[in-house]
Amino acid sequence: MNKTLIWSVKAKKDLKAIKDFYNHRNQSSIYSNKLLKELRATAVLFCKYPEVAITTDYNQVKGFVILDYFLFYRIFESHILILTVWDSRRNPDALLAVLNS
Repeated sequence: MNKTLIWSVKAKKDLKAIKDFYNHRNQSSIYSNKLLKELRATAVLFCKYPEVAITTDYNQVKGFVILDYFLFYRIFESHILILTVWDSRRNPDALLAVLNS
């Protein structure tokens, strides 16, 4: 049975920040729209294959790498919760606070 996909407030803010960054940098929304479409399509796969990603050391959080980003999520009985969309080029110390919460 497929699970429902839920994006946390933090993950939604992450997507918006990614979109805004690339829209500004490229002066176009073409790349950002393509990137967000790919991130969302990957997240949908977690509903069908929830165990596909690696297990992290943080509170049953799983992580999946796509391009320069990690999609971190938690599996629940009825749904998948996307916790954050993390740019792998950012300071990893800041990620610890997100995953430990």
